Amino acid sequence: MQMRDGGETALVAVGTCVVGAGTAVGAGQTSNAGPILAFVGAITVALITWYATDKRQSKALEAERERLQDRLLDERRRHDDTLRHEERHQFIEEFRRVLDGATTAIGDVNEIWWDLRTETIRAAEDSTPETREKVSALRAQVISKLRVLWVGRYRLMLRVGATHALAATMQEYHELLMNGARELQPTRPVDELRTEFTRVAKKAREMTERFQAAAVKEIGIPPRPS
Repeated sequence: MQMRDGGETALVAVGTCVVGAGTAVGAGQTSNAGPILAFVGAITVALITWYATDKRQSKALEAERERLQDRLLDERRRHDDTLRHEERHQFIEEFRRVLDGATTAIGDVNEIWWDLRTETIRAAEDSTPETREKVSALRAQVISKLRVLWVGRYRLMLRVGATHALAATMQEYHELLMNGARELQPTRPVDELRTEFTRVAKKAREMTERFQAAAVKEIGIPPRPS
């Protein structure tokens, strides 16, 4: 733009000099100097006017180009912001579905755990085919729910990583309850069973609360059972 302005300025200057020189020569060789000077003056004025007008138009076009460029940049920023917002919204919705499923599985395991405790102690005090069958059925339910929880933990891990508080807490919870379901058999002493079942239930409750807190920190609201 600066080179163009410089070229046009030089062109006008040269043109003015040429016209001025021609005028001087022509006026000196004729008696009609007045009309010649008037004609040349008109040409000079036209040349200067063209230059000034063209320069104003160039500045106006440059200003319009910059305005349109700024507008396009603003539109692009708004578009990018909208996409980021939609992606975040989709992530949160999917994340909530995973958390809700995990919360349901944890709640089911916690509920069944107390039934397993009751029936295991009963079987330890009075081992009959009926009590042993109830214990086996409840243990199978706990293990089945824990497998569902493990799938949820894997889905969470894909989104937040294995070391995230949510995934790590689910893994600890799964290991705690899975080991407890396998190890706390009716063949163990009753007092020991009571102590161990209570210990596992307490730790499971603490992990559940930790899971809820991590979920709130991640998405701002607690998960709900599905």
